[in-house]
Amino acid sequence: MKSGYTPAECSEDHLMNNIDPLIPNREIFFVPVEYVLDGPSLVVRIPAREIEYPVGIVDKIGQKYSYPLLNINLLEYFGAADTDSEGYIFVPDGSGALIYLNNGRQFGSAYNQPVFGRDNALNVPDEIRSFPEPVRLPVFGLKQDDKAFFAIIEDGASLARVKADVSGRVDNYNRVWTEFTLLPSERLSLNVSGFGQMPVYQARPYPGDFTIRFLFLSGEEASYSGMARRYREYLIEKHGLKRVEADGPIPFYLELLAAVDKKEPILGIARDVIHPLTTIGQAQAVVSEFAAAGVGNIALKYNGWLKGGVSHEYPLKASMEKTVGSAAQLRQLGQYMEQQGYALYPSVSLVNVYRDSMFDGFNPKKDASRLLNRLEAKVFDYRLDVFDRIMDEYHYVLSPRKVKGLVDSFLANYIGKYGLDTLSIVDMGRDLNSDFSDDPRRVIDREESLSITLAELENMKKLGMKLLLDGGNSYAIPYAAALVNVPDRSSRFTITNQEVPFYQMVIHGLVSYAGQPVNLAADKQATFLKLLETGGSPYFILTGSQSFELKDTAYNEYFSSYYRDWLEYAAAVYEQANAVLADVQDQFIVEHRVLADRVHQTVYESGKSVIVNYDKEAVAVAGHVIEGEGYLVVEETVYDN
Repeated sequence: MKSGYTPAECSEDHLMNNIDPLIPNREIFFVPVEYVLDGPSLVVRIPAREIEYPVGIVDKIGQKYSYPLLNINLLEYFGAADTDSEGYIFVPDGSGALIYLNNGRQFGSAYNQPVFGRDNALNVPDEIRSFPEPVRLPVFGLKQDDKAFFAIIEDGASLARVKADVSGRVDNYNRVWTEFTLLPSERLSLNVSGFGQMPVYQARPYPGDFTIRFLFLSGEEASYSGMARRYREYLIEKHGLKRVEADGPIPFYLELLAAVDKKEPILGIARDVIHPLTTIGQAQAVVSEFAAAGVGNIALKYNGWLKGGVSHEYPLKASMEKTVGSAAQLRQLGQYMEQQGYALYPSVSLVNVYRDSMFDGFNPKKDASRLLNRLEAKVFDYRLDVFDRIMDEYHYVLSPRKVKGLVDSFLANYIGKYGLDTLSIVDMGRDLNSDFSDDPRRVIDREESLSITLAELENMKKLGMKLLLDGGNSYAIPYAAALVNVPDRSSRFTITNQEVPFYQMVIHGLVSYAGQPVNLAADKQATFLKLLETGGSPYFILTGSQSFELKDTAYNEYFSSYYRDWLEYAAAVYEQANAVLADVQDQFIVEHRVLADRVHQTVYESGKSVIVNYDKEAVAVAGHVIEGEGYLVVEETVYDN
C-alpha cells in the first residue's frame, strides 16, 4: 500500500522544521549483463569496463566515500537442483571431482577454488597455508536427472573462482557458479600483532570482459563423460588441435636432477656450494641403462643444468652449471638422444626467480611483481610440521612486464649455443601472476599476464620449439609437445564424493602426458593403477648419485631418487603400462565409469576398456574377476557390477 508521501516531500518537511534533509541513496551499482543465444549455446557476458559503482559519495558531514565493486557472483542459481533431484555437480578440482546432489555434507566447507591456482602476487594467508590440487581447466557443470549443463569460462577465467554448494546449508538448492574478481583486494595489518587492518586494492579495476558459455546436454550425454567430450570438441575447434602420432611405444618421462645447492664446510666454514647429482656423462649412462632394461621412447627432462642448479640463477643467458659438464657435452647428449629416437628437454624457470646476485640482470626492486601492499612478491617455502612459512627460504615472482625480455634473451642464447629445439619450462604452464603497481597505468592484472604468457608461448611455437610443460593449465595445452605433473587426483575436499579423470578425458589423444612421479608417491601401486586409469605415461624423478646426497638440503622431497634403486621397478612399470596403453595413445577416452566403490573403468574409441581395482580385495565385474589392487583389460565395454 502506497502512502503517496515521497522522499522529496519528506526532505522539504525536514527543512521547514530545521532538520537535516534526507540524503538520497547513492549506493547504486550498474552491472550490464548480456545474454546471447549462439547456436545451441547460451553465452553470458559482462563488459567490465561498463560497470558503474559509487565514487566520491558525500555524507551529511561532508566526508567522501567510495564503494568499489570487488566481486561478482554470476548466475549463482542457474540450473540449480532442488532436494528431489538426483545427479551431481562437476567441479574441475585437480583431475576433476563430483559432488553428489543433496549429499548432506553441510559439515564441510562449500567448494571455492581459484581457476589456474593461486595468484602469487596476492598475499592471502588462508590459501597460502593450504595445498589443494589446482584448478587447471576453467569449466564446471551440473547434472540433474536426465539433463545437464556444462559451462566454459571464456573471458576472465584467470580472475574467476569456481564455487559450489549443496542443499541444506543456506537454502534447499544444489548449485555451482562462478565468482569473478573485478578489483583484487586484501587486508593489510597495521602492526606485527595482526590487530588493526585496512583494506588495500588494485590501483584500477579489471577493464576486460567476463564471459561464460553454457552448453546443454540430455539423455546419455548428460554426464561428466559427455561434458569432457564437449570440452574436447571445443578445444579442437578453437585451437586446431591434432591427434598425437602413435606408431610406437608410449613415452617414458625421466627427470634427472643435475645439481643442487648444498651447505658444505670450506676451511671450517659452512658455505653454499653447487653439488652435482647427475652430470651430463652420467645422464647419458642412465638413459642407456634404462634402454637396456627395456624402456623405450625416453623423454629426458634434465633439471638443474643451468648455472646454480635446480634453483638456477636468473637465466638472462643460458649459462651451463660447470659442475655438471660443458656446452659441448650438452649438445652431444642432445645428438645422442635424437639418434636413439628419444627427446632431451633441458629445464628452465622463466616466471620464478630463485637466486638474486649482483650483475645478473635481475633487480627485485625493479623487476619483481608487487603485492597489493607494494612490497616485492615472494613465494615462501613452508614447514608442514609447524604449518608456517620459512622466512629465509623464498623465491621472487618475476613481473610479467619482464617476461618477454627474459624469454627473448634466453632463447637467443640457448638456441645459438646448444642448437636444440626442445625445452622444458617448469612454470609458464602452471603459474600465472599479477603485478600490483601503485600506478594504474603500470598495473598488470592476471588477464594481462595471461596475454603475455600466450604471446611468448606463441613465439616459441613459431620458432619451432617443442615444449615440455609442467602443470598444464588449459591455455598451455595447445603449445605443449608433452605435459608432466598434470593433476591425476582431486583435493578430496569433504564436500566432494568422487574424483574422476576429467582432465585426462579431455586431452588424451591430443597431447602426451604424465601425472605425479611414481617413485615419490606414498602408494606406488595405487599410483600405477591411476596411471592405467588415466591413460598417462610413467614418470620418474631420479639422480645419478645416491639419495643421501640430498640430505640436509632444501630438496628433501626427493627422498628416494637414486636411479639404480628404481631401475628394475621402473622397467617393469613401463612394460606393463606399454602393453596396456600403446595401441590407444591416439584414441580419445569416450567414457569413464565408477563400476563399484574403488573400481573404475576407462573406455577408448576402439571399445577397449581398462578396469582398475583400488581395493585390496578381489572384485567380480560382469563375469570378470579383478584381483585386489589389480587391473583388467577387456575389449568389450563393461558397465555394471
